[in-house]
Amino acid sequence: KVATKATVKPFKHKGKELKKAVNNIVDLLGAVLDELKDDIITVCLLICAIDGKITLKEKNYIKQLIR
Repeated sequence: KVATKATVKPFKHKGKELKKAVNNIVDLLGAVLDELKDDIITVCLLICAIDGKITLKEKNYIKQLIR
């Protein structure tokens, strides 16, 4: 768990840029492969849950990815 937090921490300050990039990737790959889109959403969910809880903001973001 600690190694994962350390891995994610450098990207925390780039949140909005990363969200846009992830949205673009999900849209692009989701159009081609539904299974890959599900995997991307799962990884995002795992990253959001790294601290043991998922905030309302994170839930809304994940819901957006699912659409």
